[in-house]
Parts: sequence; C-alpha cells; structure tokens
Amino acid sequence: MALIRRIVLGFLLLAVLAGAAYLMVPNSRYHLKRFVKGNEWLYGLSRSVLQIKYNLAAWVKGEEKGRRHPAPDLDSDRREWRLVFDASRPTGRIERFWGSIGFESFKSGLLSGAGRQLLELMRDTNERVGAAGFSERAFRYIRGHNLYSNGQPPWGEGCDIYQVDERGRVHYNWEIADKVFDLIVQNGFKPIVEFGFMPDALASIPERRQKWGRANISPPRDYEEWARLVAATVRHLCQRYGVEEVRTWYFEVWNEPDLGYLFWIENPDPRRQPSGDMQEYFKLYDYTVTAAKSACPEVRVGGPATAGGALDMLLEHVLLGRKAVNGGVPVAVDFLSTHAYGQLRPDWNNRKSKGVLRAIKWKLDRALKHDHERIRQIARRTPLLLTETGPRSESHRFNNTRFAAAWLVKLIDGVYALAEREGPAYRPREIVYWGSEQAVRQFENRKGIAAALKGPRGTVVYKRPIFNAFEALGYFSGQRMELTFGPDFGSALRGLASLDGDRAAVLVYHLNERDRDNALGDSVQVELQVDNLPFQKFRVAWYLIDETHSNVYTAWKSLGKPKRVTRRQHRELDARDDLALAARPWVETAADGRFYKKFKMQNNSVSLFLLKRLQ
Repeated sequence: MALIRRIVLGFLLLAVLAGAAYLMVPNSRYHLKRFVKGNEWLYGLSRSVLQIKYNLAAWVKGEEKGRRHPAPDLDSDRREWRLVFDASRPTGRIERFWGSIGFESFKSGLLSGAGRQLLELMRDTNERVGAAGFSERAFRYIRGHNLYSNGQPPWGEGCDIYQVDERGRVHYNWEIADKVFDLIVQNGFKPIVEFGFMPDALASIPERRQKWGRANISPPRDYEEWARLVAATVRHLCQRYGVEEVRTWYFEVWNEPDLGYLFWIENPDPRRQPSGDMQEYFKLYDYTVTAAKSACPEVRVGGPATAGGALDMLLEHVLLGRKAVNGGVPVAVDFLSTHAYGQLRPDWNNRKSKGVLRAIKWKLDRALKHDHERIRQIARRTPLLLTETGPRSESHRFNNTRFAAAWLVKLIDGVYALAEREGPAYRPREIVYWGSEQAVRQFENRKGIAAALKGPRGTVVYKRPIFNAFEALGYFSGQRMELTFGPDFGSALRGLASLDGDRAAVLVYHLNERDRDNALGDSVQVELQVDNLPFQKFRVAWYLIDETHSNVYTAWKSLGKPKRVTRRQHRELDARDDLALAARPWVETAADGRFYKKFKMQNNSVSLFLLKRLQ
C-alpha cells in the first residue's frame, strides 16, 4: 500500500511540475502542440479526443449528426422591407477594398483586342465616377497568372521572359511583359504581380502542368537561377516604372501551392494527403522574397495565395522556422493572401458553414488566435488580400445574370458586417473578383464582368450586369451612414449608404441564393428612408440592375443569342449594357433633410440612388 501511495504521489508531483512548467514557459501551448504533432501516435490520439469533444458538444446543443444547416436567405419569400439610414450618424471613413479584377493570363487576357477593350471600359468607368485618387476608383488592381510561363505553342499563355538559346545561355525577354504592364499603368490601374508559374527550361518536373493553360507548376530545378530571375524582374520593373510606382504594387509568391492534386509536387495518394508540399513552397518563398527585396527593399511581397488555409503556417515559417536561403536570414511577409468562393452566409462562426465569409473568418482565426504570441501580434498588423473570389455556382450562366451583381454588393456588405462584429483585422485590404480573361469571351461560355461577340468590325465587348455593379459601388464613397432600422446582415434585402460632401449614395440589394434563375415576375416592396441629410434641395438619380435594366445579357437573349451581331444588333446591345436609369431624374425639397422612396425590386437585383445637392 505504501508503494502505491508513493507512485500516486510521484505522478501527482510530476503533474504539478508539468503544469507549472506549462504555465511558466512562454508560448507553452504552441510548443506542446508542436511536440504532439511531431509524434504520430500522440497526434492521432489527440485528433480522436477532439472528435469525441465535438460530438459531445453537438449532443449537448441538441444537434443531430449529419443534420443539414438551414439554407441562407430564409426570409427570401418576404415581400415587404423597410430600410432607414441616418446621414448624421457616420460609422467611419470608407476605405475601398473592392474594385480589383483577376485574369487567367496577363498575356492573353490583356493583350487581346477584347482585353484591351475591357480595360478601356474600366478606365472610362473610373473617369465617369470621378474619383479624386487611385484609392477611390471603381476599378483599381489587376491580377494575372502566367507571368513566367513560356509562350510557345501549344500553351502560349505566358509572357515568355525566361529563355535559353541553343548553347544553353539564359537571357530575359521583357517584350511581352512590358506591353502588359504598360497597358495596366497607362489605363490608371496597378498590378498584383504573381511570381509564377515555372519557365519550362527551369522546371524540375517538365511534365508537371496545370489542367488549364498547361503552365508548368513544379518547383525550380535550380533555386539560385530562380532567384536571379525574380531579382531581374523587380529591377526591370523599378527601372521602367520607377520605385515610387512599383512600391505601390503587390508581389505575390505563386498560386495555390496547398493543392497537392493540382499544384506543386503532386502527392501519389491525394486522398490520404490532399495538401501540397508546403515545405517545398516555403523554400520557394524564402528565395523569392530574398531576391525581390535584394533588388528593391521597398516592394511589397507576400503569400501564400492558398486555396485553403495555411496563413498561420506561413507566419510560423517566417517568424519561427528555419529559412532556406542566405544562412537562415529573416524573410518578410508584407501581406497574407488567400482565395475563397461561394455563398454569403452570416453564420461565419459555424464550423460546418461554408462560403466566403466563413473562409475569411476561419483562415484569419488560425493566425489571429494562434498559440504563439508573436504570430498573433504580427497577424494583427499584416494586411490580408483575398486575391480570388466569386460566387462559383454550378453553372457559369449565373455570372451573366443580375444574380452576380447582387452577389457582389452583398459581399461588400458582408465584409463590413464581419469586421464590425469580429474586429477590423477581419476586413481584407483588397478583394479580387475572379476572373475576367474568361469574361471577354462569348455569353454563356465563361464567368466574368464582360462578354465578347463578333461584330461587323471585329470583336466587341459588352458589360455584364456585374460590371455595372462595380460602377454602382464606385459612387459609394466618403463616410458610411448608419443603418438605424432594417434587417441584420444575412437577410435577402439590405443596403449600404454613404455621404461624401454634396453627394449621398444609397445601394439597396436583393439576393436570393436559393433561387438564382431570376424569375422576372418576382418582386418585393421596399420603403427607403434617409434622415438628416446636410442639404434640403437635391437631385435624385435612380439606377437599377435587374432583368430589364443594365442587363445586356437579356437583350442578347431577346435577339436569339447571336454569336455574330449585325450593326443594328450591335447598336441595340451597346445601348443596353450601361448602368441604366430606372426613371427620369427628379428634384426634391425637404426642409428636414429627409429622402423617402417606396419602390419595387426584382428578385436578385440592385438599386442605386444618387442624391446631389442643389443650390
């Protein structure tokens, strides 16, 4: 019995000492988790225990196993709505985080005739909105793949920078890249430069190619050679456009390296280990950042541009891990980047929820609530770029319709709601809508903000409804108004309002993610009220994006879906693709500074009211 007591007391003493050590050692939780993850048996046991914990928690809360969560927009059948904004109660200065567009390829996306037309339409929209500076423009950043891919058939998607002659000598050809970046800068935009993909002559696995575009997605066979290419690229851009300009761009390391079945080094059994080789990616990251900063210390470089999470993994590597270059010198992470697609559900704290807002919350949580204090501190002040997003429906045809326009406006509202409830660190610095290289193709073919048809004088580009949503959001500037009466975010109908000097803008959206077919007969009654405007006499312009307004897709369908349009058809389509007025502008006088409007909106539509002071 005495022996048993000694053993028990010994175990208790060890437990007390272990507990004391756990409390006294800085970041002990991080070190304990790292130890457990390094032991296969302990890691498997801990995962089993966690699963039991989750099942018990679900049982206590009364959740049935496998129970489906309610579909979003449960109030989408509601027919009457009321929104009240107060212009005297600002909620903060608007810092625009939208207005960036993604292209599958810098080369084919921008240098084609249709691509150039799209950039001109975007530039003209910026001029029409009348933004004072770059940060206020409706369209701002351009992101594209395949900067380093070679451009020879059968691929032809890259800028063909890295070239090797018959004697094995390397030289850089900037001709295509210069045309791309000249076009971006001359039209008033800035690039998000993605360091990728791998030049054919530098690839370690020549046959490792993506399923579209056929670009090589393997690591470099010579990391020093890759570093020289990156440094030469940054030096060339700084020499051509100036350091002051290039330091306002973003440079992103690769694209979705965490997808083992599609990118990077393919895992032989993706069912057991579906993620990519992140350690190999971290090596690439170290060489890329070091090379870019050596050429110009002021450029902004970041990553990991993941499809899944891994933001915390990159911070762990940068701040705590062993570096792969220059004797382990520190490397920078000027921004974090990731991708998210899907629905706009309000239940972003639900582990089983899906969609864009849940993805932002979950990915940032892993960094902002990390076990290591240093990672939490750096994560709080490192901006997030959502460098790919979109509704991603099961059919691309929804991207032609007014559904995508309403989705975009609700995305902006959702990001504001997320940041207001969880904290400002959860608001991305930039959001890139993907993509528009596909968009400058025929209707019903691909998603994006524009579509192209053969016209009497060549290819002609037309704005899809979502393009007009970007323009409508371009008028949303100044100070945000508080919504003093109306539904919480997640309802089918809500709105955004702003006051900017002598102009107020109110955006009202209706989005039904359960019914994206957009039946023409569906409509809801809306009462809109704006109180305490700083002017009593004002002009009202009401713009509408629905089935019959700002919607060239429905006009194209009414013509019989022609792939080649006549001059008459082109004139008709050209007149239907701009942001359209719902009624003739009118003048109102209100001694109390109140604007009131009762109107109808279709299922999945957007209304914009611009109120302009009159003397």
